[in-house]
Amino acid sequence: MSTAAQLKELGNAAFSAKDYAKALELYSQAIKMDPSNHVLFSNRSATHAGLENWEDASKDAKECLRLNPAFLKGYYRLAMAQNELEEFETAIQTLQHGLAQSDGASDVAPLKKLLQIVQQKMKQKAAKSNANNMTSIPVTSAVTLDEATQKELADLREQQLRTAQELQSVEQQIISAQRQVRISEVTESELLELPADRHCYKAVGKAFVMKWLSKEGAIEYLKEQAESGSKLQTDLGQKKEYLERRLQNQRQNIQELISSASTAAASG
Repeated sequence: MSTAAQLKELGNAAFSAKDYAKALELYSQAIKMDPSNHVLFSNRSATHAGLENWEDASKDAKECLRLNPAFLKGYYRLAMAQNELEEFETAIQTLQHGLAQSDGASDVAPLKKLLQIVQQKMKQKAAKSNANNMTSIPVTSAVTLDEATQKELADLREQQLRTAQELQSVEQQIISAQRQVRISEVTESELLELPADRHCYKAVGKAFVMKWLSKEGAIEYLKEQAESGSKLQTDLGQKKEYLERRLQNQRQNIQELISSASTAAASG
């Protein structure tokens, strides 16, 4: 019979190959044998994250921290799940608690980086709410306008709609870039626990191809992927800010047109 430690190693190998269903099965078996092992709950939380089962990822991360409140990776796992569940304020509290527990530890960089991501997503959610409000000028406002003004208003609304659609597309690209960074960082953290001589698989679509790549080489590749995703997030964030300003200006132009036309009609 396999020991909990052996099942954990097999789970790690399955996880690094992105066979999350198999990893979940193996970690669950190990937990049955060693239910007080906080690392097993941390690993299973990461596996649930790979499957995008965020409620279960949160549950396992909480159990990990109950067993070992000083385990920093547990705070990272929990905050990641809370972030995906859009529990942004709670995620920020989790990360701040984790940083407070670090006591000068050197491995707090992932917590700080995730904290920045969560804070940015809070801003994005608020901005999206504002953007929705920006496009909420009633169409019925145009019924009292003359034909020329109604045509101008229709053109402005069309421009506003195109901007809103472009903004939505950029927001989706930001989410994809964030997911790329998250997957790279989670996979890297799991690779760090593997033996140095372990061979790695690389995903090609839904298949996995054996790559004769050293552990260090695989980690370097993941770091490059994370850096690429972070740079893309920055570039897209700047574009998003520009589109939000443009959308605000378009809304203001529409309001000014309606106000001006209404004043002219009243004075006429």
